[in-house]
Amino acid sequence: MSEIIWGNIVTFIATVLMSCSGTRDSKRTILLIQEMAMACFVLSGILLQGYSGVVQNIVGMIRNITVLYWPGNTVIGWGLVLSGIVFGILFNNRGIIGLFPVVCSVPFAVMVVLKNEDPVPLKSTMIISSLGYAVYAVVNNNLVGIITNTITAMITGISLYRDIQKKKTCLHV
Repeated sequence: MSEIIWGNIVTFIATVLMSCSGTRDSKRTILLIQEMAMACFVLSGILLQGYSGVVQNIVGMIRNITVLYWPGNTVIGWGLVLSGIVFGILFNNRGIIGLFPVVCSVPFAVMVVLKNEDPVPLKSTMIISSLGYAVYAVVNNNLVGIITNTITAMITGISLYRDIQKKKTCLHV
């Protein structure tokens, strides 16, 4: 029972960080903040025994570091996208719902690896990922994860809307 409580506390910290990343204006800042969030998600996933989510977050951390510090190395980036899929399936211990972290992480992973610096596509896929993780949290008895991932999707959606409005304003000036 204490693992569920601690898992939820750590998930709360992770999703606060993830929500914060969804409001940033640069891909680099988004990814740096997400490094801290994903480390917390790894810990909460271990506590809550959601191993396909743990694997997705570990691979995601390595992928983000690769993109941040070796941005020209797309071979490693694409290899990490593929390894996230393979390891997510191999470590799935939750049946069909355990595939949600895999399915929801792939679009985001692709946007990270692409050399596009525009935060709009990254934020769009972040919304999808957050909603998928909210569904996954249901199976892991992670009430905090359900609520906070939904809030993360909403905060990121608002930030995305503002980014799009800024672009429209810039185009009309």
